[in-house]
Parts: sequence; structure tokens; C-alpha cells
Amino acid sequence: MPTGRSLLLGLLAALLPAAAQSGLELRSADAGAVAVDGELAIIPPAQAVEGMALPNSALARARALVAPAPTAKVGGEFEHEEFWEEHAATLRAGWAALGLRDPSLADFRHSFVEPQLAAAVSAAQARPAAQAEGAIRALWTEAAPGVFSGRLLRPEVVRGLRQELDRFAVAGIPTRRPNGMNRHGVILDAEAPGAVGSLTGLVEPLIAEYVRPLVAMLFPDAVGTQADMQESFSFTVRYKEGEGQDVALSEHRDASVATSVQPLHLCFVCR
Repeated sequence: MPTGRSLLLGLLAALLPAAAQSGLELRSADAGAVAVDGELAIIPPAQAVEGMALPNSALARARALVAPAPTAKVGGEFEHEEFWEEHAATLRAGWAALGLRDPSLADFRHSFVEPQLAAAVSAAQARPAAQAEGAIRALWTEAAPGVFSGRLLRPEVVRGLRQELDRFAVAGIPTRRPNGMNRHGVILDAEAPGAVGSLTGLVEPLIAEYVRPLVAMLFPDAVGTQADMQESFSFTVRYKEGEGQDVALSEHRDASVATSVQPLHLCFVCR
């Protein structure tokens, strides 16, 4: 007579092909199973497994969606817009259920910013003066006409963001192309259908408290009024060798007052 455990194992083994195709995890009252690359793993309930989801959970429902592949290399901003609009709520709930590996990145902290920049901005806010503004300007180098370079985030924060983005990439939840030219990456702007809103609490205050004031200081001729900078759109792009991947970006003109680029490749923060 088969035991309850052997019956459970037989049931899970029978369900494995479907689970592997859909990316769902299975659980019973006394054990769980995860399909990974066609292999079945039985997990005792006492062992916490990140991302494990019941078949009817918000995370599982988001993972069950199959998004159409991005193909356009120019003008793809609205590619497959109907899909992302239709499933926006499901995707939003799925990302919320997944959460962040490092909860400290859910909200902005001034300690995330390069110490010299944070101190200079704090001093300028406390006592606005040309000298205080000059201290901020001194931290930025004009690498080309109208192009300024400097450090915004501390290296350990960049590493943490990169780890979260790598985790998003293998989460099994569809991600929308970030813009009209890049097909791979994620939209961080929580209001956009298909976005990954998990880092909104970090990104939006960073823009408000550092990026916008820096833009106003470095590009006074481009910024007519504060209304010119009320809106922002945040996203990441991924470059990778291989078929169907993006390996370069053609020359183009952004539809924005200014563009801020934060390198996330680990070689930029290894020093």
C-alpha cells in the first residue's frame, strides 16, 4: 500500500512537466516542489525558498503570463501596448509579492549618495550661496560640451541595485521593453504599465532631491521653469552579446530636458 509521502511524490512527478513549462512552484501540506531546468526538488516546509509561490498566488499569476517578444529597434515605445495595459494590475501585484532581496533599497537614504556630493548639497541647501554651488560644480567634469560626469551613488549601492536587477531578470515575470530603441531592460517608473515598481521609493526621491537640482544648476539655459522638470521616466537597459540581444545604441535625441545615466556594470564600481 503506498504511503502518503510516496503518493505525494508520484503526484508531484506527474505534474513536473507542466510545472517546468509554466514556471510554477507546487506545494502540499507537508512539502513543496520546485521545477528547475527539468529537475524536481522536494522542499520541507521548514526551509524557506525565495520566490516560492502557490499556484494561485499573485506571484504565480504574474509568472504564468507570456509576453510577446520585443522586435522593433526603432520606434518601439508602444510595441505590444495592449498586452501591458491588459495585464498591468497582475504584473504590479506579482512584483509586489516578489519584493526586494535587500529591503533597505526600498526607500531612498542620503547615505546612498557619494559622501562628497551629499555633503556639498546639504551645505548648499542650508546656506544657499555662489560658493556653495561652486563646491557642487567642482565635483562634476565637463567631459564634452554639455556632458558632465561625476559620481552620484556609492559603489556599494550600485552593486546592490545590480543584484536586484539581476534578480528581476530571472524572476520569471514578464518585463516590458524600456524604450523605443532598447529591447531589453526594465521600466522603473511605477506608473507605466508593465513596469517594475519595486525601486520607486529609491528612484523618485533621488531624482527629486539630487538629479533635478543638478540639472537646474548645470543646464540653466535648458531649464526654463520648474515645470520643465516635473515629469521623469526611469528605466534600465541591458546590453549583451547573442542573438536577439542589444549590443549597441544608435545615435539619437532624447525627448527630455536632460538625461542622467548611472552606469550599473560592475566594472564601474570595482575601484
